[in-house]
Parts: sequence; structure tokens; C-alpha cells
Amino acid sequence: MNLRTFTPSLALIAALTALSWRFMDMLGDTFWSIATGRLILELGRFPTVDPFSFTAGDQPWVAHMPAFQVVSAMIADGASRLGGAPIAPAGAEHPLPTHALLTLTFVASLVQGIALALLVLPYARTPAKLVLGGVLAAALIGSQQDDLCVRGQVFGDLGFALLLACVTRILDGKAVANWVPVLLGSAWVQFHSSFLLAIVLPLFLCGIEWAEGARKDRVRPLLRFGVLSAFGSLINPYSYRLPLDILALARAETTAKIDLLVRCQDIGNTRVPRHG
Repeated sequence: MNLRTFTPSLALIAALTALSWRFMDMLGDTFWSIATGRLILELGRFPTVDPFSFTAGDQPWVAHMPAFQVVSAMIADGASRLGGAPIAPAGAEHPLPTHALLTLTFVASLVQGIALALLVLPYARTPAKLVLGGVLAAALIGSQQDDLCVRGQVFGDLGFALLLACVTRILDGKAVANWVPVLLGSAWVQFHSSFLLAIVLPLFLCGIEWAEGARKDRVRPLLRFGVLSAFGSLINPYSYRLPLDILALARAETTAKIDLLVRCQDIGNTRVPRHG
């Protein structure tokens, strides 16, 4: 990449990062991730029981997004140390200083900005396409502004952008090294539960190519990518249990039908008759 293409690319990433920063929130899930990450760093291993639940007991527990939890804790506590703030032990109630929260928000916004830029840059071969792609990416941020938060989903978006780049390369007849889908599957499953896309999308496109009677040299790379991504998803601290637990959660009734907020809204809208 020469200077003429590097400068617009960097400007696009900076603009999308700034726009993501505008709407990036901190939710309760983020603080659970930080607490779990601290626990992992203190213990030097990944927990097998839930230490934060008094109802789970000794039931086997798999920490989802383990890499995101460790990274979140390292960023939050690293920023706190640089600012001279005390570090709370895992499980203790202690508010994060403002500069640590801002650092976490910036990192999440940067990852989101890079992910969206990767969806634009491979296809923006002219200045006009770059501008149009940037506008569409900005519109995408605006459309999901209520959902942008410091969670593993920003890394899920990055994984999806990398997946599309790899699949596009394969469909263009170019080679993708075998270690790429293995690494992508292993990293993605540890940062976000949407790792299944790295398996499903290549296999889906493989089925389309096969149904259309494509040559084997077009079908096999897609099939190989999906299979190697599945293999990579098994390379994590919990081995096969992590992807299986994510699949079980995806099929759970509470995931298929989340109506807690709807019920709360119905209760709030219910008229209570006055007496007296």
C-alpha cells in the first residue's frame, strides 16, 4: 500500500472510529467481562464453575468470549494503573476510573471503525467509491447506534469483515493459506459467539457453487475454509465445550424468545384502578 492509498484508508478508519465513539456505550455485560477477566488473570487459568452466581453451585461452567474478557480486564486495569488509580480484586465492587472507561470505549470504537473500513476498502478502487462506501458505513453505524456497546460484538464485526475478505478472495480464484481459517476460527470463538459465520457462510457458498455445477477448484477452497474454521473453533481454553455451549445457548428458549422487556412494558402500561 503506497502513500496515496494509505492516507485515504487511514482517514476512513479515523472517521468511522470517531463516529463509533459518538454512540459507543458501556453496558453491564462489559463489567461482568472485566470481572471475569480479572479472575482469569489472578487464577492463571480459566474457571470451570461460575464464581459470581450463588445459584449455579458446582455445575460446570464455560466462560463465553474468554479472550475478550481477558483483554477487557487488561485494558481497564492497565489504564487504571497508568492513571494511578487502585485496582480492585476480582469479584470486588469497585468503580472504574473515568480514564479507564474512556480507554475501553476508544478501543471498542477503533475495532468497530477498522471492521467497517475493511468492508469498504477492498472494493473502493476509486475516490468516488471510497466516499460512497464511507457514507454507507456511517449510515450503518447510525442504524445501530442504540446497540453499539463495549462488548465482544465489535470483534464479531471485525471477524465478519475478515471473513468476507477471505471469501471474496476465494471466489476471485485466489489462494487463502490454510492457517488463515484456523486462526480466524480460533480467535473468533474466543472473542464473540458469532464465530459460526466462519463455518456456515463458506459452506453455504460452497453449496451454491456446487448446485450451479461449478468446477471442483471453486468448490473445494470454500469447503476447506469452512472445515478448517470449524477445526480452529476447537482451539480454545475449553476445547469442544465452548462451541457446543454456544450452540446450546443459541437453541435455548430464553435466547429464542426474549420477552422480559416486553412484559415489563406491558406491566408498566397496565392501568391500576384507583380505590377510594
